[in-house]
Amino acid sequence: MKSKNLFRDEEFRTPEMCNPPQDGIDCVAVAINKNGVAVRSTHDPKKTTTVFTNTEWRNFITSVKQGNFSV
Repeated sequence: MKSKNLFRDEEFRTPEMCNPPQDGIDCVAVAINKNGVAVRSTHDPKKTTTVFTNTEWRNFITSVKQGNFSV
């Protein structure tokens, strides 16, 4: 899914630890709307935004909660 014009900058939310932005801390910003879910870096928000359908995002969150990923 292409991200162009699907998400407005003001829709993106970041964790509290990233507000205000601090040197050396890179976080992700997430926007959720009827078009899906967009994820981008707070370090360089204009560079790349990855967009997921709502179903893809729901499946990802379910997998995280089930412990299917190791860090």
